[in-house]
Amino acid sequence: MTITVEDVRAGVERIAARLDGVEWRDLVGFAASYELRPYIEVHDGVVHWILGERSDVLDRRTTRDLDEALYWAAREATGPLSWRRRAARQRLGTPGSEPGPPARVVALAEQTALLRGLDPAWGRRFLTELPAEHPGVPAAEVAACLADRPAD
Repeated sequence: MTITVEDVRAGVERIAARLDGVEWRDLVGFAASYELRPYIEVHDGVVHWILGERSDVLDRRTTRDLDEALYWAAREATGPLSWRRRAARQRLGTPGSEPGPPARVVALAEQTALLRGLDPAWGRRFLTELPAEHPGVPAAEVAACLADRPAD
């Protein structure tokens, strides 16, 4: 199957529909902008993921796998959303209770849960990428926090 920009857009729209309060435009753009944000171009069935601002490119990835491109979009969108959810859970905590894990661990557990809710394989993949992407944050601690996480 040759990937088209319409395929990517439809997948991004499906992801956004499953994330509360997220519009597909919040996940990824389909043209360069003056904001620092990811955008996707599709040329000859190859998806080009570009994180850039104006003419500066900070990250560029390519794939012929639609699921891979959608994972990148979901991962990008769930990062900020996980921090908002972590803050909301913290506000709902019990006064006088013992302090929990560090905020970064809780946010990464939230992000894992969000990704797992979109696609269980994405949640597992995110956990395996933690040591390289977030040095100093033990994946086992994030997984333990995820196990203790209250049901939504």
